[in-house]
Amino acid sequence: MASRMKNSSHFDLKDIQAQLGHASIKITMDIYTHLDEETQQNKVGQWLEENLTNLLDNPASKQHQL
Repeated sequence: MASRMKNSSHFDLKDIQAQLGHASIKITMDIYTHLDEETQQNKVGQWLEENLTNLLDNPASKQHQL
């Protein structure tokens, strides 16, 4: 359940910790949430795409790089 909550992007880790009643966020992170490799790769790919698009489409960004 914790992993599904995390992957839904509706909850942050503190929300999940509170819902599960863990005293420490470390317990929530280390034991109850698991990284979905495909989801992580998609997130990185999306982030790269957005940032490259912003860089290429924003003339002000181009001037800062010169």
